[in-house]
Amino acid sequence: MYPRRVATALTFVAALLCGTATAVSPSAASTQSDPVHVNSLHVESESTLQYQSTIDLKFDKPVSAELARTYAKRLANPVQPVNSPAIGPEYISCGGSGRWSDTNGSLTLQYTCSTRDSLAWSYRISAAVQAIIVSNVAERGLSWWVNGVEKPRNAPHNVHKSYLFHGTMTGATRGTRVEYQDYLSFRHNLGGGGTGSITWAGRVHTLAD
Repeated sequence: MYPRRVATALTFVAALLCGTATAVSPSAASTQSDPVHVNSLHVESESTLQYQSTIDLKFDKPVSAELARTYAKRLANPVQPVNSPAIGPEYISCGGSGRWSDTNGSLTLQYTCSTRDSLAWSYRISAAVQAIIVSNVAERGLSWWVNGVEKPRNAPHNVHKSYLFHGTMTGATRGTRVEYQDYLSFRHNLGGGGTGSITWAGRVHTLAD
């Protein structure tokens, strides 16, 4: 899941196909008939280069299409920039920071320039999603790239759902494109229960001196 430019205010609808409910833009919605029941739900919430996310829910037992649409409506929400960098929509300068939030969670970035430049990050799952989680959350560990070159993955975690996930992209040098992606999995209590996951990703350009 690499970042791509999308409209800031993106409206979501549920397209229920082949037993899967997927939140997509209205122009991409299928005209096929909805199935009576669905086994999984996929909702995208992406509207900025710096942060976009998806949530996927699988149900232990199929749920009705109507109930799946209710879940999709609850989970689909555009990204809200809480404190985006003043430089511009895609760039971050030395000492710069930004925070972006959506229905799934909030990402914070802080860029520090020194003998070895670093981009610190933190991510917290939203209260709304925490409310449906009934297990620890397994984080894969942040994957990240500088100008397309993959760097060592950050450490994984298996922790409580309220944990503030965090790490550092050490070596995110000035004047480069930094991309990042993380994956978190858990058990949920919707529709009789099942497994769920959040994938979030983004990119920034660090400014040279």
